[in-house]
Amino acid sequence: MKILIDLKSNLLKELLTTNLLKEIDCKVTAEKENTIPDIVVTDIYRIKSVKEKYPDSKIVIIELGNQKKEILSAIINYNIKGIISSNSDFNLFKKAITMICDGEIWVSRDYMSGLMNHIDRKKSSLNIHFTEREKQIIDMICKGASNRKIANELFIAEQTVKTHINNIFKKLNIKKRYELIKMWDTIEH
Repeated sequence: MKILIDLKSNLLKELLTTNLLKEIDCKVTAEKENTIPDIVVTDIYRIKSVKEKYPDSKIVIIELGNQKKEILSAIINYNIKGIISSNSDFNLFKKAITMICDGEIWVSRDYMSGLMNHIDRKKSSLNIHFTEREKQIIDMICKGASNRKIANELFIAEQTVKTHINNIFKKLNIKKRYELIKMWDTIEH
């Protein structure tokens, strides 16, 4: 297996590279090489560029004291195959890499409950009923319309739009428009 270690911390990068070569039957590739790695070990700071460079590689994040929300968002948005806590010992890291290479997904216990809550929220949102007016307003929000524009186009008061948005947010258990936009595609409507 070919592994690329692309971390913000050079010290951690060198230590992992050296130890992986000793312990696992793998080739640790350099970023400058012209090969596509099977696995890329990275951190939250480099995830976007890594996913763009290596879209077909399995991405593993080493958590380096990041906010759980950031990590959970990366797992969901970038189809991460593994999240390893920086508090893990090296034997657990080796086991995770081996399992990921074999097609498994590895998530540290710290993040499992957050993922399960996200999945439960998505499932429960599938059973929510929206009125036709709420659907109109959601569609307009997803197209970037302001409350004022929605009110003008639907011939209702701006306060009425706010009330509808409040009701929509309560039904979905969210607080921000961007959460609604991200969630709307997963909801049957």
